[in-house]
Amino acid sequence: MLTRLVMPLLLGVIIAAGVVEVVVPAAGSGAGSASKDTTNAVARPAAATSLTAKAVAAANAFKSALSSSQRAIVQYSFSSPAKETGWSNLPTSFVPRNGVKIADLNARQFAKLKRLLGTVLSKQGYDDEEATRKADAYLHTRAKSQPGGTPSWYGQGLFYVAFFGRPSTSKKWTVQFGGHHLAIHMTFSGSRVSNTPYFAGIDPMRTFKVAGKAYAPMKDEVAALFGAVRSLSASQRAKAKLSETFDDVLVGPQKDGQFPAKQGIPLSSLSAAQRAIVTKAIRAYVGDMPRAEADARMVLYRSQYSRTSLAWSKSMNPRAPGAYVRIQGPRVWIEINIQSRVALTEAHYHSIERDTRTDYGAGT
Repeated sequence: MLTRLVMPLLLGVIIAAGVVEVVVPAAGSGAGSASKDTTNAVARPAAATSLTAKAVAAANAFKSALSSSQRAIVQYSFSSPAKETGWSNLPTSFVPRNGVKIADLNARQFAKLKRLLGTVLSKQGYDDEEATRKADAYLHTRAKSQPGGTPSWYGQGLFYVAFFGRPSTSKKWTVQFGGHHLAIHMTFSGSRVSNTPYFAGIDPMRTFKVAGKAYAPMKDEVAALFGAVRSLSASQRAKAKLSETFDDVLVGPQKDGQFPAKQGIPLSSLSAAQRAIVTKAIRAYVGDMPRAEADARMVLYRSQYSRTSLAWSKSMNPRAPGAYVRIQGPRVWIEINIQSRVALTEAHYHSIERDTRTDYGAGT
């Protein structure tokens, strides 16, 4: 009975907030249009010792372990619109994901997937990904223990992997991986690598335990983003404060390219210590890429600090529903918002990293 009451309420909240556009991607929609991949050639192929080459090897090893039917649904053309529509912050019950589900993999296939993720992500990124899946295990257990709970919405196995473009050192291709509160897009364009859009959320927001082990995957992101605005003086806070309030991230799923005019306080007016906190916040996201690629992206973003701003809305308390922080530059976009409690979930974090030029590998 409670489930019947909660479901319409949850869907009403979701629709009212405008955070979801439900699109069901056709299974394997790229398989029938592989010829489109010939248009995504890069000017200079990656070297045999590059991260791209290692990622290609790990991706092909994973694909070779799949059955023929699994391979048919995991591969899309690079230009398939499913790449933009088949991800979300919501459970997969609401927005179907692209590709193959972890729950449908056998032990050997899953081991190959973990090796792929460990190759394309840094240790920081891999640990965050694993912890986010553990959070869904936590929610699954919690939902089972409460009247009206819907454990089918949550679980470690409800995360999907897909390829857009065939793994190659000479053509663009993307690994898309995600599920509830996670969307990773690692795009390889020769030796160049990009990692956006990257959606990271967590529920519960506090440290939680699964099988006796404690997890807090967004601890660094939260501490740095809210620490940056809390480091501001009273006059700086007034300049950085936004007049509008937010009930979710602004440029989230299916909001590609919808960046507002820049607002907030310029980083150039902050002290070196304050800018260092902003740098730490950006690194908490960019650092999910392997070190060399993250270092290169950080050099770019720091070179644009004179045209980058910091803003906040409603509250600087990292546990207050509606609290919001944004970093916006010529290229970098990072925002975090604290969601109000919905259904059986608690107040929790939604955040997203984007690059105005290289989301989904465009411009690389």
